[in-house]
Amino acid sequence: MKQLIVSVLLLLVATFVFSQADIDSQEENTTKEALIEQQGLEEKSLANLLE
Repeated sequence: MKQLIVSVLLLLVATFVFSQADIDSQEENTTKEALIEQQGLEEKSLANLLE
C-alpha cells in the first residue's frame, strides 16, 4: 500500500513538472513572436524615416 501511495505521488509530481514545462514553452514562444513583431515594426519605422 505504501508503495502505491509513493507511486501515485511521483506520478502527480511528474505530471505537474511536465505541464509547467509546457506552459513555460508556450510563454517563451509568445515572447519570441512579440519580439520578432516589434523588430519588424522598428525596421518599418526606420525605413519611413529614411524616405
